[in-house]
Amino acid sequence: FMDTRVHSRKEVEKALSVPFLGEIPQDKQVAKRHKKGQVGQVEEDGIVAEAFRILRTNMAFMAKKDRQTQVITFTSFNEGAGKTFMSRNLAMSFVYAHKRVVMLDLDIRKCTLSHYFGGHHNGVTNYLANPSVKVDDIIRHMGALDLIPSGEVPPNPAELLMDERLDELVGELRQRYDVIIADSVPMGIIADAS
Repeated sequence: FMDTRVHSRKEVEKALSVPFLGEIPQDKQVAKRHKKGQVGQVEEDGIVAEAFRILRTNMAFMAKKDRQTQVITFTSFNEGAGKTFMSRNLAMSFVYAHKRVVMLDLDIRKCTLSHYFGGHHNGVTNYLANPSVKVDDIIRHMGALDLIPSGEVPPNPAELLMDERLDELVGELRQRYDVIIADSVPMGIIADAS
């Protein structure tokens, strides 16, 4: 009764009716680096990287032929569930498949993804709050992939994310990139996720 953890894929499949796309094994070395505040990127040839490749492939099989999956948003039911880890490594998996990828930090309160890449600079909040800020002003080129940081922490994050300029931003990114990965906040805890 006290054991509330998920121990196997079968438990998940038994409890849910949605398709199961993959499972990512825990890598203790990556977890140590992640806790030290370093980006939890996995080795390109390791078992965890292979799990991300399987996830990417299964997502491609789930996509409709006439409309590929282009925008992927990560959320969870609680903090510390691994949204940023999943976002970063799935993004790299798409980069290895020669896709144009942009990561979008929508955790505009904690800016977790942005902190891993050296701060939040100009970003989503600046674009949403100021009509004179253009998409090119907030994109940071990080080598193989691009990042749009969260930006400055606003006093009204939920209201800012409801602005129609967020739709315009995603629409513009859809034209420029093959894959857009949004690292968001926990669902149900913070209104921003909705």
